[in-house]
Amino acid sequence: MVSRWIVDHVPAGLVMVGLMVVVAGGAVLASMVVRRRFPGLTGDEHNDVLKFTYGFIGFVYAFFIGFVVSATWGQINTADANARAEGAAAVQMASDATRFDKADAERIRSSLADYAHTAIGEWSQGRGARSPAVDAALAQLRTTYEQLRPANDTQQAMVASSLSNLDKVSQARTVRLLTAREDTGPPWPLWAVILLTSALVLGTAVIYGVEERRMHYPMVVVVGLVVAANLFLILELSHPYAGEIATTSDPLQEVVRVIDRTTP
Repeated sequence: MVSRWIVDHVPAGLVMVGLMVVVAGGAVLASMVVRRRFPGLTGDEHNDVLKFTYGFIGFVYAFFIGFVVSATWGQINTADANARAEGAAAVQMASDATRFDKADAERIRSSLADYAHTAIGEWSQGRGARSPAVDAALAQLRTTYEQLRPANDTQQAMVASSLSNLDKVSQARTVRLLTAREDTGPPWPLWAVILLTSALVLGTAVIYGVEERRMHYPMVVVVGLVVAANLFLILELSHPYAGEIATTSDPLQEVVRVIDRTTP
């Protein structure tokens, strides 16, 4: 998908500047052409109609863009909460490992570290592809717990708790993969509406007949910058696991740090 490629390979600052130059600059050029070919656009009757039209289009545009941004930001927050759940469950498993005998604790930490490292690698791909290495690490981690021989009731409770947390980790990972695969921003019909309403807002500003050019072109630039900023925001929020606004793998990195701290 084009939007995913842009978010993955082009710095956010460059994307924003590029959109502002293209949208605002294109609007100014269009305004120059329109004013040259249609000098009668500065008439009062024309502007009276445009005032009402621009107010209506601007309201619809603001409402619609606000809805889209809210929805995509909600996807980021949901992905972030799921990532924290995955990391928190794994961190708890690492902390509980200290309750077991030294040899068992070392086996648990080793298996858990394998999962954390392979999951971070899976995360960096960010496309929802299931990594066989992570599957193997999860299977090995479960086998490690199932092979434990608890020496007392406390260890028995820790095994049950850790297996429950392992299920949470596995579920959170599945949600992460599905989210990365399916939450890829607005579908093309929604993008079509976004671009159409943006073009209407810009077009209305372009043909609005301000008699003084020094006042007209700054107005067009301001509207163009606002439209470009909104397009940039939607583009960056469209992919929960890509770009500079996306959810990060910090929760899994924390698992590695906790394992390192608890290793004798």
